[in-house]
This record gives sequence, structure tokens and C-alpha cells, in this order.
Amino acid sequence: AEGGFIVAIPAILLQRHLGIAYSGLIVGLLSIGSIFGGLLVARFPSIINGIPIRSRLSMLLLGLAIGVVILTSLHSVIAIALVTIVSGLFVAPLNTTRALAIESLVAEAQKAEGFGALYGSYSIGFALVGVGLGTLSTSVPASTILAGAAMGSVAVALWLLVFKGDSLRPRGSLEQA
Repeated sequence: AEGGFIVAIPAILLQRHLGIAYSGLIVGLLSIGSIFGGLLVARFPSIINGIPIRSRLSMLLLGLAIGVVILTSLHSVIAIALVTIVSGLFVAPLNTTRALAIESLVAEAQKAEGFGALYGSYSIGFALVGVGLGTLSTSVPASTILAGAAMGSVAVALWLLVFKGDSLRPRGSLEQA
């Protein structure tokens, strides 16, 4: 969902005849929202510190993904810009929480591999959405592809809330953190 924003915004604007020139501004608004989200969490850590990492990760991912789904139904540059800013509020806290989850899950000797996989997954997400848009954009609207990516994120977020298997808690710390 996060990578889809950046890749799909120009395609959505173009397909809706809203002016591709706004894409840089709108992607920049995602960053501004992210900065404010990070500042809110840093300034008021009690907002999320009491929430277990698994639940926090799920809620932040749901917030971002819901914003993306809403974005895919909009037909106004102003509405797209506003939803992008609000969705951006979830980006920095989500990235921080993912890093905290890796920190709590991965054994000390495998931290480099864990963080490498985390940051490599960003590139994979961007690539998958980019390939999807490039391959399907002549027959499927970009908003449909982005909505599909966001729905995948919603599924992952819900799975994190529901699944309690030991395979995700080798040290048991996701539930305790």
C-alpha cells in the first residue's frame, strides 16, 4: 500500500484527467503526513506505547491501507491530496513499528538479515506495484491495481490481529513488547 501510493498516484491522476503535474505535490504530501505522524508519536509516545507491537503494526497498516482504498475511489485533486496527507500520518509510525517488530523477533546473530529483509521488502513492494501498473494499466485502471495492493495489506493487518502462532514469536516478544 505504501509503495503503491508513490507509484500509482501519477497513473491515477492521468487516468482521471486530473493533471499529472500534481503528482509530485501529492507524493510530497504523503511525506509531509509521514513527518507529522512521526512527530506525533515522538511527542506523545503514550498514544501507541501501551499497545503490543503486533496490534500496533496491524492498526497502523490498516490505517494506511484504508486510506489507500479511499484514495482509489476519489476523483478530485483536492480530495486525493487530503486523503494522501492523512494516510501519510501512518507511514513513519508504521516503519518504526516494523523495525521494532524485527528487533523483537530476530535473534541477535541474525539482525542484519532481518533488517535486510525488511528494507528489501520495500523494493519488492514498489516493484510489484510498478510491474502491475505497467503490465495491466492499458486494460485495468491504476486505482484498481492499487486497491488490490491495499486489500492485500488489509488482509495482512487482519491476519496479524488474529493469528497467534508460535512461528511469529520465536522469542515471545511480539506479544510482550
